[in-house]
Amino acid sequence: MKQKIAISTSNEKRSNHFGHAEYFEIFDTENDAIMSTTRIKAPAHEHGKLPLWIADKGVTHIITGGIGQKAIARLQELNITLIYGVEIDKLEILIQKFWKTNYHQG
Repeated sequence: MKQKIAISTSNEKRSNHFGHAEYFEIFDTENDAIMSTTRIKAPAHEHGKLPLWIADKGVTHIITGGIGQKAIARLQELNITLIYGVEIDKLEILIQKFWKTNYHQG
């Protein structure tokens, strides 16, 4: 199955908050294998804009640390699976554990 997984990042690690990410690492995956990775600079923070920006990139899943309730609701409306409250901050470990770990999903 194809998925496009975005991880909010800052300082080369998973960011502590979705809305304050410097970049998004976007992993194109198929059958639990990474096919390609792209780093995209996050747009300037404006309330309510980031979920739509992410959806426009074709993202199917978001992995992040903290996230506000409005962003959670908007991502759900856009049918993007959200994995938040993630404590692992090293991207290479995080993406590999994505398929094996049950994080809180909204």
